[in-house]
Amino acid sequence: MISCEANFMSVFLKIVSGAYLCLVWLSFFIGLQAPLSRELQMPAGGAPLLLFLIAVLLSIPGVALFAFGQLVGDVRAIRNRATNA
Repeated sequence: MISCEANFMSVFLKIVSGAYLCLVWLSFFIGLQAPLSRELQMPAGGAPLLLFLIAVLLSIPGVALFAFGQLVGDVRAIRNRATNA
């Protein structure tokens, strides 16, 4: 029963982090459609680069959460193999 709970937790963490990453990158692509260079008083090409850097920085917590979800599932699988062997 414990392995199922750990599996559910790892799947939940992966789903939440995946949804967060989709939201961040969808916002990035929507932001590319807006004429931000004129509104931000930036040189040409500066606004998309700024948006990309913001999206990358906002993606770091989602990637860390996904990696933690993977780690939870892998540790549980290793622990189950060790007790069954």
